[in-house]
Amino acid sequence: MTSVIVILLWIAMTVAAQNSPSQAEQQQILEQARALALQYSADLPNFICTETIVRSSMDKKSQSWKALDKLTLDLAYSSQKGESYKLLTIDDKPTRKTFGRVGGMSSSGDFGSILEWIFRPKSETNFKWEQSADVNGRTVHVFSYRVEKEHSDYRMVWNSKSANPGFEGQVYIDKETHRVLRATYRPDSIPADWSLASLSSELSYGYAEINGQRFLLPLHAEMLTQIKDGTQLHNVMDFTNYRKFSSDLILNFEP
Repeated sequence: MTSVIVILLWIAMTVAAQNSPSQAEQQQILEQARALALQYSADLPNFICTETIVRSSMDKKSQSWKALDKLTLDLAYSSQKGESYKLLTIDDKPTRKTFGRVGGMSSSGDFGSILEWIFRPKSETNFKWEQSADVNGRTVHVFSYRVEKEHSDYRMVWNSKSANPGFEGQVYIDKETHRVLRATYRPDSIPADWSLASLSSELSYGYAEINGQRFLLPLHAEMLTQIKDGTQLHNVMDFTNYRKFSSDLILNFEP
């Protein structure tokens, strides 16, 4: 049995090596992905979409997820002001609360910021090709990456405290288009005096229409955190109903 396992592992490693692009090819893939990623935000039109955030928690005793709430927002994006938010409902009931005051765990920067932080030259990102994979029927190159703290704009806020750590994760680059179809990211360190033990996020892109044109846009994201007392928090975010808007409407939204 042991010899069979060794043979299977050898075959798997051999196939992976054969599928691995050369160093020159890897560099070309990354440079093409970089050019597209850094142009990504500039190519987006002004738009509004509906963001739905389902939040849940699990403590170390129950070992089962408990629903906390569901938030529905209008998310407005413009190249001049980035993302702005308008909270519409909590658990499907209209609310006068603002997104900034609703409390709990949330995230922002899904429309280009993370791609810029990963691919901009000044981040001096260290990339490593890992494998080929499949994302929604598309063949992708999976690269792990790391951005050191001194080059990072990744910002965390927890209980009114903020930190600017380095971060790391993986990018899934479409083999044909060289567009990033998925990105994962997590801080490489968390301040020792925080109650937060770990945090990780994943963002998936897909095509949606805005005013009759197709754009690659965030469709789904997840964020998972663990508190030092063993409690876990999980946010699931979906982006739907993309539509164009005039830039003056963003004045009614909060940054």
